[in-house]
Amino acid sequence: MNTRSQLCLAWAGIICPTIMFAGLWIAGYFPPQSPMMTAQQVADFYQQNGANVRVGMIMIQIAGALYACFAAGISAQLLRIEYRHTPALSYTQLALGAAVVLAFLVPGFLYIAASFRPERSPEITQALHDLAWLMFVGIVMLNVLENLVIGFLIISDKRAEPVFARWVGFANFWIALLLTPGLIMPFFKTGPFAWDGLIAYWIPAFAFGGWFYFMAYHMIKAINRQKPED
Repeated sequence: MNTRSQLCLAWAGIICPTIMFAGLWIAGYFPPQSPMMTAQQVADFYQQNGANVRVGMIMIQIAGALYACFAAGISAQLLRIEYRHTPALSYTQLALGAAVVLAFLVPGFLYIAASFRPERSPEITQALHDLAWLMFVGIVMLNVLENLVIGFLIISDKRAEPVFARWVGFANFWIALLLTPGLIMPFFKTGPFAWDGLIAYWIPAFAFGGWFYFMAYHMIKAINRQKPED
């Protein structure tokens, strides 16, 4: 069994959020801008920071690719739980993880498009900016379902030496709960539920980022315990 390749996939989960948050910071999106910015203020931001936005969003694309690797690594461990049955939930988690990659790629290219022609109408730039933020913060249901599937599979592992400790499954349920406020973010332009607010952005951002390091750590432990006959 090639545990080295699985360890590489687990380490992708450590590198991914590091690059993601660095890219957001370089682009000027961490902390995020207010949804109340006028079209001219948004246009001025891209005129002054266009190069930084493009560099930061290239890093987001890299982070998205690493997320795909990390999701595949999680699936490899979940398959060990479902090995006696048709691994429907393991494949569901893999499909959801692949779909989450779009939450990196699509908003990233929208931000790039907003910065690509700074001379265009401010209203068009603002529309691209709004669409990117609404997608980046609002596409959370894929993550929520992925965490729920992971959590359910982990707590359903009844073997004497489970792949993951049961409390890791319950932790995934809590992460799913912390991410859900992003669903109602489109109804708010100010306050804690706006895309720059405490409940819709900051709590989910740190929960999502922390989940990578948390799961990567437990994946590495599971891989190191893995036996060839598994």
